[in-house]
Amino acid sequence: MPQTLSATAEVFSEVLSAWAAKYNVRQAEIVVRRAGRVAYQTALGGSDPDGAVLLASLSKAITGARIATLVRDGKLSFETPLSKALAKFFQANGKPADHRIERVTIAQLLTHRAGFPSADDGEDLASNSILHSYLESHSSRDDS
Repeated sequence: MPQTLSATAEVFSEVLSAWAAKYNVRQAEIVVRRAGRVAYQTALGGSDPDGAVLLASLSKAITGARIATLVRDGKLSFETPLSKALAKFFQANGKPADHRIERVTIAQLLTHRAGFPSADDGEDLASNSILHSYLESHSSRDDS
């Protein structure tokens, strides 16, 4: 026999409370959506389920899922270069200053193989000035 909405909501609250207690989380929230609508939401410790949420690295999983949907639907391929995927954006806003960006593929971005430093000054551990200098004259797609 299917659970009623109130019984299901109670389960969501219990699971959230147990998870927060287990991991010593002071503030938490859960929002359950079904068919494009909020079916249930609750929060602990003064958190606001209607407020903005900092997604941080979670956005990588969301982006990957959205890209996979576009690939599945035939609207994009993992080998699509940004020059094609963002053609309208580049047309409206101008081409990027670093023209290597146009050759980077969706797959390279998703797997962090695009070959660009992550720090503005190029001096982080993963992409120091030597790597930055190399990438100024080499594509991430070069075999050499």
